[in-house]
Amino acid sequence: MAKSPNIGAWPISIASCSRSAQRRHRRSARRAADRRFDQRGVVAALLAILMSSAVALAQTPQPMPPGPPPNPARPPLTPIDQAGENFTFLRDPSNRTDLWDPLKYVPLNESGSFHLTLGFEERSEYEWFQNANWGAGPQTISGYWLQRVIPEASLTLGSHFRLFASFQYAKEMGNNAGPRPGIDEDQGDFHEAFVDISSGLDDPRSVTLRLGQQELVYGTGRLVDNNEGVNVKSSFYGARVIAKTEKLRLEIFGVKPTELNTGTFDDRPTPQQTFWGAYGTVPLPLVDQHGQADLYYLGIDTTRATYQQGSGREIRHSIGTRLFNHQPGAPFEPGFDYNWELVYQLGTFGKNYINAWTVATETGYTFPVRFTPRLALRADVASGGQHPNGGSLNTFNPLFPRGAYFGPKLTMFGPYNLLDVHPVLMFTPLQNVTYAFDWGWFWRESLDDGVYQIGGALLRPSGGSRARYIGSQPNFEILWALDPHTTVDINLAGFLTGGFLKDTGPAGNVAFSNVGVTYRF
Repeated sequence: MAKSPNIGAWPISIASCSRSAQRRHRRSARRAADRRFDQRGVVAALLAILMSSAVALAQTPQPMPPGPPPNPARPPLTPIDQAGENFTFLRDPSNRTDLWDPLKYVPLNESGSFHLTLGFEERSEYEWFQNANWGAGPQTISGYWLQRVIPEASLTLGSHFRLFASFQYAKEMGNNAGPRPGIDEDQGDFHEAFVDISSGLDDPRSVTLRLGQQELVYGTGRLVDNNEGVNVKSSFYGARVIAKTEKLRLEIFGVKPTELNTGTFDDRPTPQQTFWGAYGTVPLPLVDQHGQADLYYLGIDTTRATYQQGSGREIRHSIGTRLFNHQPGAPFEPGFDYNWELVYQLGTFGKNYINAWTVATETGYTFPVRFTPRLALRADVASGGQHPNGGSLNTFNPLFPRGAYFGPKLTMFGPYNLLDVHPVLMFTPLQNVTYAFDWGWFWRESLDDGVYQIGGALLRPSGGSRARYIGSQPNFEILWALDPHTTVDINLAGFLTGGFLKDTGPAGNVAFSNVGVTYRF
């Protein structure tokens, strides 16, 4: 039992006690009237503390497989740019140490300059939701299964010519709401099918023309990605010129997005959108010698786009830069790293002008101690619409971002009209096991605009709500590399709804889990 205070020792009058009680009551009433401001204060304090500690958020890096380090010449089995892998080091029989090496380099002539490379990916996942879409629509209490199979083949004919093709089969089983369009299911279609014509395919200095269906991934996938996190990967039809030296890289492209449908051999270039641009990477050692900068222009023409403001033809130009010193997906080395991106957008929407922008930051520090813990912070802002009844369109458009944008698997909405802050902790207890935990808080940047899905559909109109706070999302991920080919991925997440969602429709708190196994060779 707590000890009672000695009341006689405190010369406080009854009137002063009453005034104190009244002040406490008024303070409580103010807090109850607008809880959002307290939440913003907590987040602001957390942001200040984390920024002063130089901490940041990034995607969880793939763990190293058990055993000794692999041959440095062996390409990593990553889900990005499989077409660019070079297995010619396997010409030396002493380098053929893996079970699948006979398929990774199949010489077709005596010199080996003509050769075939085969690859394969199989990913199976079990996913469970409580209150999917915050409780709106059909729910699946028992969860559902997702499966993806991607075989691929690359045929190299000398140093100037290469053919590459991959086939995608993605299936959803057991979801009462059915497969989510463009996310869960595509029952058999080419994912990539292109030809490379190059001045030297494996030369450090080269110019390559790539024609056909192909993936585009730029930076960390904030604006252009292959949608790796979800079940169905995305691609584009068109042409790309890739020019590179030892330190510089420039790509110029003109493409149409692949329209992803759920059937067999029914994907095609979408007639509603055309996408073009230029993307370059140059050295820029701002903080350390590893610093680089991406400079880019991206243009898109959408015949009919829809925002809170209305619908119309959208021609949008994005001019941006990304400053960074860490390559996406690579292990984090001890020390400071950063990934900062700034984008301005202009153009036309119907008869109105576009004036939109975003600033996205990742800043972090990895400690040179046991388990190499990483403290990190991500802080983003994307402009929202200011004129719901006409006028300039201020809603930022993230174009083709990664599907799992705000977590390894769970994403409830896209980076439109948004303010968000994500502190994160990563550590590696074993060489082949990586843990990551983060918690994100989200607000609307503009009270006159709503919340949008990845892909641009208006998910929740503003509905007259003056609440800024959307909610918060914790994410916990474990990546476990069983061997060089097999990775187990365990994700637990949730979403705690805020005032805006409660004002505008179903607002059930979300619980989510995903357990998957991926095998690649």
